[in-house]
Amino acid sequence: MKGSLHLNQNHRWLGFLLVLLASTLWGINGTIAKLLFQQAVSPIFVVQVRLFFTAVSLFLVLRIFRPQWLRLSPGQIPSLITLGVMLGGVQFTYLYTVSQTNVATAVFLQYTSPAVLIAYLAWRGKEKIYRAHWLGMAFSLIGGYLMVEHSLQITESGLMTGIVSAFLVAGYTLAGQAVGRRVHPWAGLAYGSAIGFIVWALLVPPFTLDWPTANEQWLFLLYVALMATLIPFGLYFMSLKWLPAATVGILSTVEPVVAAFVAWLVLQENLTVGQFIGAAMVVAGAVIVQLRADKPEKAVE
Repeated sequence: MKGSLHLNQNHRWLGFLLVLLASTLWGINGTIAKLLFQQAVSPIFVVQVRLFFTAVSLFLVLRIFRPQWLRLSPGQIPSLITLGVMLGGVQFTYLYTVSQTNVATAVFLQYTSPAVLIAYLAWRGKEKIYRAHWLGMAFSLIGGYLMVEHSLQITESGLMTGIVSAFLVAGYTLAGQAVGRRVHPWAGLAYGSAIGFIVWALLVPPFTLDWPTANEQWLFLLYVALMATLIPFGLYFMSLKWLPAATVGILSTVEPVVAAFVAWLVLQENLTVGQFIGAAMVVAGAVIVQLRADKPEKAVE
């Protein structure tokens, strides 16, 4: 019994580290994406490159080293289609919001998603929601706002796609959790990315888009595809094997903290006292959830 408890604790901390690493990589991505858009690279093109690269890379690696992970039954296909649509949708809405507003606004709007996720889970009763989840969510939302309030840049189109992005993050978290029960997370990401690419390629064929011509742009695209798509999404879905969806959703809100500090380092954006307070609140929210969320006495009926 003690061995099982110790194993569960280790898995929980591993899940904690995986989602934090994924969020760190995503936080860096916003600044890189903004640099691409400043060079007139289309958000739709970036999405298609991300999905195509992720799908092809994973299929090649898994086909060689873990072919058994790629085997599917007919019952697994609907959940993979849902995941693919969510993955394609969330990447476009986030990147489009960045192009229409700025990194801070896009990240904040997207990371209101824990409120959507927790409200849905509480309503449907699909997962136990603890007081620590609500408290952690409140800390994260308030802290996230303090991180970006000085640089919020709202446009009508950016606000709309930012809100849609938040709902899609909640959606792909739930879809990723469902897929992970039937398919290995890396295989789920491979199929989901392939489906997402096919959907976007049908809606906007790649040959109709303007392709980058500079080597620097392709290097940025390669970085975004590998370090902001393949690796972090894989880590995120792996974390859902060991942590509840609500916990993962709140932990992922450390991304605005990372995004702000990267923008400070790369784009030389100033950090205010309010941002430091906000960063501390986001981190506190993550710690509250990780340390207390799974204790039964905190459950909210």
